[in-house]
Amino acid sequence: MTVKDLERTLNDFILAISKIHIIGILSDGIFHEFPKELPDKVRKKWLDEADVVDKHIKDGKTDVLPFSQYGHFGSLSRIFEHEKKADFEQEILRQNLTNYVSYLEAFFQDINRIVYTVKPELLSGEKQIKWKDILDNRDFDSILQNTIDKELESSGYDKIFEQIERFNNVPFQFKIRIKKGKN
Repeated sequence: MTVKDLERTLNDFILAISKIHIIGILSDGIFHEFPKELPDKVRKKWLDEADVVDKHIKDGKTDVLPFSQYGHFGSLSRIFEHEKKADFEQEILRQNLTNYVSYLEAFFQDINRIVYTVKPELLSGEKQIKWKDILDNRDFDSILQNTIDKELESSGYDKIFEQIERFNNVPFQFKIRIKKGKN
């Protein structure tokens, strides 16, 4: 593992975050006045399928609809039952936030893996290795990767602020700061 691995990891992270950002921007535009802002091709298909579903519902034959059609339009009918205008803004924001946090957690895991591989002495505390793990792996690099996997598996469930705090302290000292936005 080298500086190139760190660069690749950072570039992959930036690319993923950029895609999430673009999807969020496009989703805002598409769902702002749903379904009016849907692209023509999508809107036509959506309206055609809505007509098919509506006909089956009126005829009482919903059991012959594929779940993808019925489930899709069933969800939409529930939305419009409770809202005069479908508001997707909060859902888009929640989805984006979930994606950002997931990629940030994966990024932290990748950085940890690189650092622990280069400097295994940074693994927390005294590690105990099971005899079975030694027999299954046999060489030092395999045993090390197995130990790193277990370390990352247990640390991956930490809250995001705990992961950031860990990076802010010895041995990493990255000093990641989270800024509050203006209200």
